[in-house]
Amino acid sequence: MKRYLSLALFAFVFLASAAVWTGNLNQDEGWGLYAALSVARGEVPYRDFFYTQGPVAAYFYAAFSPLWEPFGVAGARILTALVGALATALAALFAFRLVRGGTHGRVAALCVAFLLGSNLYHVYYTAIPKTYALVALFYATGFCFLSIAFSRASRLALAFAAASFALAAGTRFSFALAPAAVFVSLLVLDIRRTGFGRHLVFSRAVFFAVVSGAVLLAVYGPFLSDGVSRAGLFKALGYHAAREGAFDPVFTVGSLSRLVRWYLPVFVFFGLGFSEKGVFRSGAA
Repeated sequence: MKRYLSLALFAFVFLASAAVWTGNLNQDEGWGLYAALSVARGEVPYRDFFYTQGPVAAYFYAAFSPLWEPFGVAGARILTALVGALATALAALFAFRLVRGGTHGRVAALCVAFLLGSNLYHVYYTAIPKTYALVALFYATGFCFLSIAFSRASRLALAFAAASFALAAGTRFSFALAPAAVFVSLLVLDIRRTGFGRHLVFSRAVFFAVVSGAVLLAVYGPFLSDGVSRAGLFKALGYHAAREGAFDPVFTVGSLSRLVRWYLPVFVFFGLGFSEKGVFRSGAA
């Protein structure tokens, strides 16, 4: 177990460092950081400049601009890599809680950390200042709080889960259905547990919907209430809708092959850890 933990940590630190310092420059990095600096100057997304995603990331990077701006894109990449690392750790924690801890929980957490931290594609996209790392953080946080809400019957944890999923939807448009999916799942569980009736008004599903709806209203409400911002927001949504074409089997197969290809470090490190004469066991250089 300790051998694989060492391999997983080494793999992640090595690959994240490589992504920060040698990863290809993505044109969206500049656009996202420009938006963040514009927000830091007091400008408003969709109204003062066109922005293609939810507003949360722009305000997040704007809040931390004094830390990363002096170092440019490299500084923003370091900040993003830290966010991505935290997201991976929370995903591993969720796996640990999902199987109720113990040895099996540690194995599950290690597998998740290994699979996420050793995938070149995942590490790269959670190390560059786009929306992926922040969405991963909110998403993993939401599931961790959901697990706490179920194990301890905690409405506070459920509220934090609802807020986390709503913030994911406020970061990236493609996650807009995440709160709705969780709500439907909770509603099905509530109905199976207690059936239909007036008590559903006070159920976990309704509570989740109210909190997530309030957070979404706080995120998008200011832009929807302003005519110019609302028009810009709808144009951003239209931009994404226009990019969604028909199903392309060639593109799908290519994406699957890319997924396998970028998991190459996983197979390498797994082989080193599995081998009875692996470098971590024999002490070879």
